[in-house]
Amino acid sequence: MQEGKLVAKSPRGTPYRHPVNRALFDEAPLGARLADKVTGFMGSWPFIIVQTIIVAIWLAANIYLLSNRNSSSPAPKSRSNT
Repeated sequence: MQEGKLVAKSPRGTPYRHPVNRALFDEAPLGARLADKVTGFMGSWPFIIVQTIIVAIWLAANIYLLSNRNSSSPAPKSRSNT
């Protein structure tokens, strides 16, 4: 038998091989379908690349802002009980 004949597709295009899987995919609640979409995106290369760029920009901004602080400002005075 050919592999292509064993694998059917659900209406959403998800492949399944067994009737139990058909019910699992076709009748999944909204929360499960949403979780599948989110985890499918978060593990993708576009997400990893965009996340890396965002973290690099955040890191560069912090380094720039910390290195350009006014170093001539006095330190805050501490309060003493004396």
